[in-house]
Amino acid sequence: MFLSFGFHGARSVPAVLWLEGTAAAKARGAYTGRAPTLSTEQIAQLCERAAAGESKSVLAAEFGVTRQTIYNYLRAPAAR
Repeated sequence: MFLSFGFHGARSVPAVLWLEGTAAAKARGAYTGRAPTLSTEQIAQLCERAAAGESKSVLAAEFGVTRQTIYNYLRAPAAR
């Protein structure tokens, strides 16, 4: 019973510190996100071959990615 009295605010302090630390790390470039699966040259080839009508399953097998990854790259604004 004593845990619920007066200690409920203590959980928010580490959360605030974590958010501040994460923001600082992002500002200095420590969190850059996941690296792209395909290079820009591969993406260009992928877009050309898909526009020519080549099967997405064949493209996925040749590039070593899933069909969903192929569709994600084709849907991305940079691919257009």
